Amino acid sequence: MAINETASDVVLRVVRWDDPHAEELRAAQRADIVARYGGDFEPGHRPTAADIAVFVVETRARERGATRVRLETGTRQPEAVRLYEGAGYRLIPNFGDYVDAPASLCFERILEATE
Repeated sequence: MAINETASDVVLRVVRWDDPHAEELRAAQRADIVARYGGDFEPGHRPTAADIAVFVVETRARERGATRVRLETGTRQPEAVRLYEGAGYRLIPNFGDYVDAPASLCFERILEATE
């Protein structure tokens, strides 16, 4: 909204996916993600907060010279498991404080070098 607009000035309408205004909005959202987080996501994929969080963790790890990221979640967190697997993480043996934790699942992803 512009500074002089009020909520009553805003009109919401449903449009087709290929509507030029919808395409323009998606392009602006992708540009915002690139500006904020330093990267882009697959075209047509609307990143969730969790997608962005994993992306930021990986970006910060690369900036610090890391070549891999290891994450832990629990057996009662199927959403996290799907997120990690979908982001290219693979299940590894439990590490560190999680070695003897039967309810823990550990994941790792080797980071690709970026230019």
